[in-house]
Amino acid sequence: MERKNLLDSFQKIVFVAMSYIPLGIACGIALERIGMTPGGILTMSLLAFTGAGQFMTSSMIGAGASVISIITLNLFLSLRMSLMTSSLSQYVRGRSKIFLALFGQTTADETYGVNLYQFEHNPEWSANNALYANLIAYLTWVVSTWAGGMIGGAVNIPTTIINYLMTAMFISLMVGNLVSKTFIIAGLTSGILAIILKLIFQNNLALVFAAVIGSFVGYALDNRSKEVVLNG
Repeated sequence: MERKNLLDSFQKIVFVAMSYIPLGIACGIALERIGMTPGGILTMSLLAFTGAGQFMTSSMIGAGASVISIITLNLFLSLRMSLMTSSLSQYVRGRSKIFLALFGQTTADETYGVNLYQFEHNPEWSANNALYANLIAYLTWVVSTWAGGMIGGAVNIPTTIINYLMTAMFISLMVGNLVSKTFIIAGLTSGILAIILKLIFQNNLALVFAAVIGSFVGYALDNRSKEVVLNG
């Protein structure tokens, strides 16, 4: 049974894992270029499963930012994970603390999108499936960033390609969740606000605020539709 769960999880997460390989290598190269060793990159990836945070860290270290500012911005950037894991908590109730800690540690934007879709549309998707999917993506990222650190400056790979890879990956995940007007409106709200706030504040944190506001819009619309159904 567990073997079947592992195979099912691999089939659902394989495309995310494949996209992590070039992204992870590029991230490892970026971190190596600002002075981190392959061992340090490996440790960082194991402890902080946040691609955006690691890319941001490489940029901030390169710009001479303080340790406190790097830690603070990473914590702020990762706050969205508490919302994501909270929304999935209903599907992993009753599991051990070790299971929940590991599940939380290995949850990322992409694995959250896959797991949420599977939980809502696949009745056979279990908490074990979700954890296996998380672990496959997590280990792929860890190994890829370490490999990028080992390659280092030996190979000249333009790190700007990550912008296109990440955009394509998030679009593919979003399209699968556009199953109702509520999701479409929430997505459009986040996208439009992201452009407007980015132009106004010239800061990547604008994207976080846009995502949070879009989520609240979707939540409000979902509650309103439920009230209409109950009152109707």
